[in-house]
Amino acid sequence: MAPRPPHRIELDLRRQVASVIQDEIAARELTQAQVREILNIAQPDVSYLKNGKVERFSLSQLIAHAEKLGITLSLSMTSSRA
Repeated sequence: MAPRPPHRIELDLRRQVASVIQDEIAARELTQAQVREILNIAQPDVSYLKNGKVERFSLSQLIAHAEKLGITLSLSMTSSRA
């Protein structure tokens, strides 16, 4: 398997974190107003987040949003030499 370019790896990570955030929002049945208040972001950003527009957010922003929702994230790595 060919290695993915670094920017592709980051985009994949952002999508994964955003997906977990979306699942948490749905599970808690939070309204956009509630999400806006919890995450302290503008309403359009709530919409972008709920609609998977991860290009609008950095990985660090998404991690911070996950933490504000009480989500614990973990990262697993393996060597390509393994």
